[in-house]
Amino acid sequence: MNDELVKLYKDTCNKIADSINKHLFDSEHSYRWVSDRIGGVCDFGISSFLTVEDMILILENNMSKEEFFEWNNANLKHVDYISLYSWLQGCRHNLVERWKRYMKGDYLMTTS
Repeated sequence: MNDELVKLYKDTCNKIADSINKHLFDSEHSYRWVSDRIGGVCDFGISSFLTVEDMILILENNMSKEEFFEWNNANLKHVDYISLYSWLQGCRHNLVERWKRYMKGDYLMTTS
């Protein structure tokens, strides 16, 4: 029973990765599971590492290639990482920078 569940999980993770590879990368890149741990972090090349949770968010939200690369490239340009979930909720690096300044007491946050 356990072996069947593990096989089902790994097969499903590979199908999800196949779907993401087709959806975002037109199947132009081969992917690999980091440390051969299927279901962990998947490397799609070109600085694109995704967890299964992120892949599911991309599919659930029908995220376009453009939206994906906007998020991915923004994270590559900044020290602070914004999770895909937070990005989809509207968090952006300029908001993080404002929050950091506020926490230092550099200025008062206003709603305008």
